[in-house]
Amino acid sequence: MLDWPPEDMRHTGRTPQEHMLAAIAADDHRMFYAALPAVADDLNKNKGQYLRAAAEVRNMLFMKELTLAGADIPYATAETERERNAIQKNTYWDDDIEDVVTKFKNPADEARYKTLSHTIATLNTFQQTYTQHIAPDEMLKTQQRILKELEELKRDVTELRDGKPLEKGLFAAPAALRPKTP
Repeated sequence: MLDWPPEDMRHTGRTPQEHMLAAIAADDHRMFYAALPAVADDLNKNKGQYLRAAAEVRNMLFMKELTLAGADIPYATAETERERNAIQKNTYWDDDIEDVVTKFKNPADEARYKTLSHTIATLNTFQQTYTQHIAPDEMLKTQQRILKELEELKRDVTELRDGKPLEKGLFAAPAALRPKTP
């Protein structure tokens, strides 16, 4: 994701994808929720860029919303690992310090490698949290919503079949049952 965030954030002709990435980078919830429907058709675009961007800035709320909308956590994680593994490094054992040493071509590669490693760790942690806590809660909410919709549908079908129930007190009580007034 070397092209994130977009360079010119101020021009008005931004695409929905740029709006989404800008919202994630700025932690702008209003812009995020406004841009989400526009990009919902392909949340895994560009190797899971939205989920990866949210993971880079450690925004768990955006990660949750993206995942609930259809973003694929394992895909984003795999693509991030693939990108990290493409960075050239030299790893060897140093007898003097008795430890493994990793050397990168330049400091930018080392910084990017560390950023990608943190992003992968964030995605893995989020996947565990999502699987253990968020997904069951969302499934329960969905089941409750479906139950409510079924009850409303049942009521509508009953009204269509039997007619609307009469309200109590709509008709006056018969004269014989009315209390006598002095």
